[in-house]
Amino acid sequence: MISLRTLSCQINSFFKGLRSSSRTRQVIYWISTFFFFMYVLIFLGFDGLYPFNLIGRLLFFVFLALGLIYAILWNPNSFKLRLFVCLYGLLCIIYVVSYVVNLPINSSSPFTQLSVALISVFTFFWIIIEPPNPRYKLLPFFIIAVASWVFCLYLVVTNVRVLLSFDFGSRSLAVELGNQNDVARKIALSAAYNFGFAIFCSKLIFKTISNLFAIAFSLLIPFTGSVSNLLLIIVVVLSTIFFYFPKKYRWLYFFFLLITLISGIVLLSLDSFAYYRERLLGIFLSLIGQGDSSLSDASATGRLDALVASLRLFLDSPLIGNGTFSVQLNFFRMAHNNIGETLADYGIFGGIFGEMLILFPLFRIRHTKNANRPLIVLLVIYIFINQFFLVTFNAKADMMFIGLVWALETADDSLLTGNYTGVLTPILKTRKVV
Repeated sequence: MISLRTLSCQINSFFKGLRSSSRTRQVIYWISTFFFFMYVLIFLGFDGLYPFNLIGRLLFFVFLALGLIYAILWNPNSFKLRLFVCLYGLLCIIYVVSYVVNLPINSSSPFTQLSVALISVFTFFWIIIEPPNPRYKLLPFFIIAVASWVFCLYLVVTNVRVLLSFDFGSRSLAVELGNQNDVARKIALSAAYNFGFAIFCSKLIFKTISNLFAIAFSLLIPFTGSVSNLLLIIVVVLSTIFFYFPKKYRWLYFFFLLITLISGIVLLSLDSFAYYRERLLGIFLSLIGQGDSSLSDASATGRLDALVASLRLFLDSPLIGNGTFSVQLNFFRMAHNNIGETLADYGIFGGIFGEMLILFPLFRIRHTKNANRPLIVLLVIYIFINQFFLVTFNAKADMMFIGLVWALETADDSLLTGNYTGVLTPILKTRKVV
C-alpha cells in the first residue's frame, strides 16, 4: 500500500516532469489557443444561434481548464493581483450583495453576469500570459481578427440576396442569428476591432485585409436596420480616419467632417435610405417631446420611457439597487440603456465600477504613442457609446473586448513595441503613431 508521503512525492515528480517538458507546454498552449479561437468566434458572431450558444459556453470552460493548467504549471506569476481584476472582483461582490439583499422580491440570479465576468477576466489573462515562445505574444490579437473575418464571410455568403436587394428597411440581414440590434452590435464591434487592428499591424498585406473587412462590416450595418449602430459605426469610421491624418494637417479633418455631413444628408434624400430618413426624423421628434406625434419613433419613445423607469428604480434604492433585471421585473420591459439598468439593478457603486471598467484605460493611455492606442480608443468609443442604446454588462462579446482593452493597456513593453523576434513579429509588430 502506497503511503501518503510516497504518493505526494510521485505527484510532485509528475508535475516537475511536466514543467520541464517544453513539448508538453507547446501542446497544451496550442490546444488552448484552438479553444480560444473557437469560443471567440462563437461569442463574437453566433452566440444568439442555438445550439452554438451552448457550444460556446462549453468551449470556453474547456479553454478555461486548459488555460489554468498552463498558467499554474508554467506561468504562476500571471495570477498576481491587477487593477482590472480588483475592479471586476468588486463589481461581482456588488452583484451578489444586491441579489441577496433583494431576495425574495427579486429572485433573478446574477449567474450570467458572473460568468461573463469570468470570460472577460480570463481573456485578459490569456493575452498577457507568457507563451512558450515570445514570437507567439501577439497571436491572440491575430486570432480575434481571423475569427471576425470568418464571421464576416458567413454574413456575406449567407445573405447574398439581402445585400443585392439594397433594401435597408427590411431588417432581414442574418435574422437567424437573433435580434437585429444584437447582430448589428456584433458587426459594429468587429468593424471597430479591425480598424484598430489595421493600425496595430505593420505588414501591409494584413493591414489591407483588416481594413477591407472593417469596411465590409461597416457596409453591412445599414442592412440590419439598426439606427443606433449605424450612427455608432459612422463615429468609429470618422475616429479611424482621424488617426490616419498627419498631425500638422489635422485642421483639414474638420473640413472632412463637413463634407461627410453634407454627403450624409444627400444619401438620406435617396429612396434607398427612406427607412433611415423616417427613423431619424421620428427619433428627433421623440427627443424634443413629440412622443404623441404620428411621426415620432415608437422605439425611441419606448426606450426613453424605459430609461425614466430605470432611473426611478435607482432612486428607490440608490446604494444596493433592486437586483438583477429589476426594470424588466417591475415594468415588463428592458431598460435598453446599460447605465440605467446597472444603476437600477446594482445602485450607485455598481454604476461607478461598471463605467470605470470601460473608461479607465482611456485615462491610462492618454500619453501613449504606441500603435495599440488607436485600437484601445476605437473599442472603448464603441463599447461606451453603445451602452446608451442597449444593456451590455451581460453581453459576452462586449465584456470579452473589455478584457482585451485592459490587456493592451497593462501589457509589457515587448507587446507594445515589438522588441522581440519571431514569426509573427514582422506581421504584427507595432509601430509609433504620428
